[in-house]
Amino acid sequence: MRTVQDSSEGPLPGLPLVVGAAVVVGAAVVVGAAVVVGAAVVVDAAVTVGAAVVVVEGAPRAAAASSSGVEAPQPAPTRSTQRIEAVKIRMGGDPRRRHEVPKPVGHPRWGARRLPRIPPMDDAVRFRDQSVTLAGVEGHNLEVPSANPLNYHQAINDPDGCEPLLADGKLFLPPADHPLPLVMVVPGSLGVGESHLAHAATLVAAGYAVFVLDPFGPRAVESTVANQTQYSFAASAFDVLAALRVLASHEAIDATRISAQGHSRGGSAVLTAAMRAFADPIVGADLAFAAVYAVYPWCGHQFAHPEIGTTRIRAIVGDRDDWLSVQQVQSQVQAIGLVGGDATVRVVGGAWHSFDREEEVYVIPEASVAPAAPTTYIDQDGAMIDYRTGQADPTLTDHAMFMAAIDSDLGRWGAHIGSIGDQADLFREDMLAFHASVLGT
Repeated sequence: MRTVQDSSEGPLPGLPLVVGAAVVVGAAVVVGAAVVVGAAVVVDAAVTVGAAVVVVEGAPRAAAASSSGVEAPQPAPTRSTQRIEAVKIRMGGDPRRRHEVPKPVGHPRWGARRLPRIPPMDDAVRFRDQSVTLAGVEGHNLEVPSANPLNYHQAINDPDGCEPLLADGKLFLPPADHPLPLVMVVPGSLGVGESHLAHAATLVAAGYAVFVLDPFGPRAVESTVANQTQYSFAASAFDVLAALRVLASHEAIDATRISAQGHSRGGSAVLTAAMRAFADPIVGADLAFAAVYAVYPWCGHQFAHPEIGTTRIRAIVGDRDDWLSVQQVQSQVQAIGLVGGDATVRVVGGAWHSFDREEEVYVIPEASVAPAAPTTYIDQDGAMIDYRTGQADPTLTDHAMFMAAIDSDLGRWGAHIGSIGDQADLFREDMLAFHASVLGT
């Protein structure tokens, strides 16, 4: 493993983190029976991204700051109040489910951000029903036969027996007289947002074909921020592999030069899709991503033997990310390297979650995070290993392990998203450099 550490005081030498082949420094973002991994804020508008014009309607938004401009951070709840709130959510009585307005939290370095009200979730428009043009290239809908496995074990051992699902996304194909390299963009816990489309526009302008996957619309899901168990993390990775199978057969795409770029929950999905123990039973041993770019990925689920074959992996995460465990991201990359994989991680000094977004840092107060929760490892046949017993159990689900973290009082409220200074530019440079190093231009 090669580690790059950024610092506001200058570059520091990268120090690889080695603790055997597995490091148990877990992170789960838990709200009652739910886990939250990541967040995003999208504003209703016609958004111009470079040469792209994107219409985004009905997306969740946050609230305006107080008249004073800056409000003090909310005090952290005690363990007893966390337990009460967790019970409220289990009983369906938590007011946060009504999408009440979060209050932005000021900081002497950034001040408070003025944000609009969050609209009702049923105002959202499916991504497939939007007209999107990126860098002068119109997006066309592409259907992806996928599935909804209950857990990793079902996905690996009975992929054809999983509940079928027709996923979809938009394919952007720049004019070319030869098959193009492609980058698949996979969103996080608020679905496809303007930041993902901005990255897609940058990649299209650089000459890549781009496929933006929408895992939420076909499932009638608006957001998983408050409940990550609406569908499994195995299903997220299944979507990515199903899309790879469709894209690799497209005559305009070079099947040997397909990269997957996932953000937050999407980062988890692309990492899992790179694991041969997961991918081989679903798409076969001969089909693989050339590269995976995992952007602040939640790594609370890790295969105990993370062989990735020929895929090259890079993760990027901020050292101040409080939605997840940075050490867990490092341990995942380190474990891949220990079994012979080509994997690197860049830790960006002073950066929070979603530091690629062009917006100032603010707090999502309803986020429930648990950076100290242990890692859930997965054995080769997909059974989760219960960290409380050390035993693999093929019946365990995401929900069961998230509840284990709650029962251990590992949660707390509130987490940050946004960027500072030139962090979004830094991200774009890293993104382009990585894809170019694998796919060419």
